[in-house]
Amino acid sequence: MLLRERALTVEEAASKAREEALSYKCVIVDLDKEKGLLKTDLDALRDSFQKMKVAYVDSEVAKSAAEDVKKNNPRRPRGEAGSIPQSL
Repeated sequence: MLLRERALTVEEAASKAREEALSYKCVIVDLDKEKGLLKTDLDALRDSFQKMKVAYVDSEVAKSAAEDVKKNNPRRPRGEAGSIPQSL
C-alpha cells in the first residue's frame, strides 16, 4: 500500500511539473512575441531619430547659409533699392 501511495504522489508531482513546463513554454512564446514587437518599435524609432538628425543638420546648414548671405549682402536702405552701386 505504501508503494502505491508513493507512486501516486510521484505521478501527481510529475503531472504538476508537466503543467508548469507547459505554462513556462507559453510564457516563453509570449515573451518572444513581445521581444519581436519591441525590436520592430526600436527599429522604427531609430529610423525616425536618424531622419530627425538629418533634418536638423539640413536646417542648421540652411540657417548658416542664410546668415552668410546676410553678412555678405547687407540690406540697403529703402531709398536705394534699385540704385546702381557707385563702386561699379
